Amino acid sequence: MRLTKTIAAVTAATFAATTAMAGGLAPAAPETTVVVPVEPAPQRSSWGIILPILGVALLIGLANKKDDNGTSGPSMCDDPNSETTPPEQIPCEDIG
Repeated sequence: MRLTKTIAAVTAATFAATTAMAGGLAPAAPETTVVVPVEPAPQRSSWGIILPILGVALLIGLANKKDDNGTSGPSMCDDPNSETTPPEQIPCEDIG
């Protein structure tokens, strides 16, 4: 008798669980679509493009700047094989 009651209880539990899993005990929930709001693109400033271009132009301008003696770049290192002559020694005159 105990075996029969156990089998009957398992059968009833299985039937109830199957009905609940099939949606027989609760109304079906409607599927909803989720709408994700899209943020507008931020406005870009033209300074983000102009400033780097001006910086590069400034560096190029400084690199090509003429020295006081009319040459561009370092005057002593243009040609490593060239001999440099010292400037003329001008005697100091006593003013007085």
